[in-house]
Amino acid sequence: MQLPSLRLRRKQGLVTMRALIALIASVYLVGVGVVLSPTVQAEWNSGTASNLFASIGQALPNALAWPAGIYHSMTDRG
Repeated sequence: MQLPSLRLRRKQGLVTMRALIALIASVYLVGVGVVLSPTVQAEWNSGTASNLFASIGQALPNALAWPAGIYHSMTDRG
């Protein structure tokens, strides 16, 4: 009769894993926003929307790789 408790533990583990994945994704997306914010601030009032999006497009690869940049700065490899 341990089957219901096994299902409950599995369900709790699933909820915990989903919450952890959601937290990691949120932190990652906030980090991307933080890296892109200087670009957006610099280009917001200075030109057209196409200039803004072109600048964001140029900064996006570095913004998406922000965890690697932090790792390199912490290990002095960069």
